[in-house]
Amino acid sequence: MINEIKITNFKLFEKQVTFGNLRALNLLTGINGRGKSSFLQSMLLMNQSITKNENTKSLVLKGENINVGTVEDAKNSNNSISERISFVFENVEGIYNYDFAPMDRGDDLIPISGFRGEFKDFTIEASEVQEWYNFIPSSVGELCDIGKTFRNLQYIAANRIEPRLSYESDTPHRVKPDATNSVCVLYNHKEDTVREAYLDALEEVLPSWKHKVYAGDISLLGQVEWWLTKMFGETKVDPKYYKEVEVYTMQFKTLNRQGMFKPTNVGYGYSYVLPILVAGLIAQEGDVLIIENPEAHLHPQGQSMIAKFLATVAMSGVQVFIETHSEHILNSIRVLMRQETLTPEDVSVKYFLDSDRYFEEIIIDERGAVKNWQKGFFDQEERDLDILLS
Repeated sequence: MINEIKITNFKLFEKQVTFGNLRALNLLTGINGRGKSSFLQSMLLMNQSITKNENTKSLVLKGENINVGTVEDAKNSNNSISERISFVFENVEGIYNYDFAPMDRGDDLIPISGFRGEFKDFTIEASEVQEWYNFIPSSVGELCDIGKTFRNLQYIAANRIEPRLSYESDTPHRVKPDATNSVCVLYNHKEDTVREAYLDALEEVLPSWKHKVYAGDISLLGQVEWWLTKMFGETKVDPKYYKEVEVYTMQFKTLNRQGMFKPTNVGYGYSYVLPILVAGLIAQEGDVLIIENPEAHLHPQGQSMIAKFLATVAMSGVQVFIETHSEHILNSIRVLMRQETLTPEDVSVKYFLDSDRYFEEIIIDERGAVKNWQKGFFDQEERDLDILLS
C-alpha cells in the first residue's frame, strides 16, 4: 500500500508537497482546479510508463491514462528544477527524479536522471541506499514492489463513455480509463467467482446481503447485478459477444419492465456505474483503484451505495482513491464509521484548498463526526438553508 506521496515541481505543485496519511480508502475533494487531478496523475504517469515498458527510463506523459502534454505543461511554471516524485510504501521508499530536458524524439517523455530506494525485502540492508535507473533492480531480476503496485493499477476516468449500442473488443484483463472495454471484461469474466476477501468485507458493510435478491450468485456478473439492484431496483444484465464482427453488446432488464433494453434506452446511471463495479470486483489484493466522480448520473441513494461498494473493495485489500464532489459519498463513509465497519485508520479525507498548504487533512472520528470542518467543505446546503430559513 502507498502510505505517502511527495511531489515537487509538477504542474501547480511548485515546492515539495507531502501527501501523507494515505489509507485503504482515500477521498479527495475540494474546489475545482486545486490539485486533486495532479495528485492522481503522479500515480497514473507511473502506471502508463511501466505498462509501456517495465524497464523504462522515461516518464510517459502521453498515454492511455492521461495526456499531460509537453514537458513545459508538466513542470511548474515558476520552478526550473527537476521534477521529483517520491512514493513511500509499507516496506519501500522510492524517489524518482526526472530531468526536464526533452528526448531526441520529442518532448513527450522525460528521462529519469536517478532513482533511489531502500528495499527491506531484498538483498541489500534497509539502511543502505542504492541507485536504480529503471523499475527492476538488476540484483533481483524481477519487478520490485513499486513496479508491481503501479502495474496493477486500474483507473476509471470522469469522462468514461456514454451508453452505446456496441462496445469494443479489447484487453479483457482490466477496465480501461474510458471504460470502452468494460463490457468485454464483464463478458469474459462473468462466471468467475469473486474473491473470498471481498465477500468477507461485503458481509461487514452490508450484513443482510446474503438474504437479498441475487446475493446467492457470487460470480462477477451476479455481484454486478446485485449492486445494480441495490442502486436502482431489480436489475439483470445480459452481455454478449459477436465473434464475426468482434463486437460486444449489453442489455438491461430493469424494475417493472418486461424484456431486455439497450443501454441507450435506460438511464445513464446504469452505464456510468457498471465499469466501476467491474473494475472493483476484478481488482486483486495489493492493487490500486482510482475512481473519478463515481457519483456521476446517480441519484442520492445510488451515490451512497457506490460509496459502500468502494468501501467494500478497500476493506478487501485494494487501495482505493476517490475524487468526488458528492456529500452523499462522504456521508455514506461516515455512516460506516459510525457503525464501526470502518475505523479512522481505514479512511483518509483530503480537502484541497486555494492556499500554500494545498490541502487540509479532514479528521473524522470513530463516530463519523468531522472534527475540523473547513469553510467550503460540503457546507453549501447549510449556507442555502440559512438564507431560506432566515
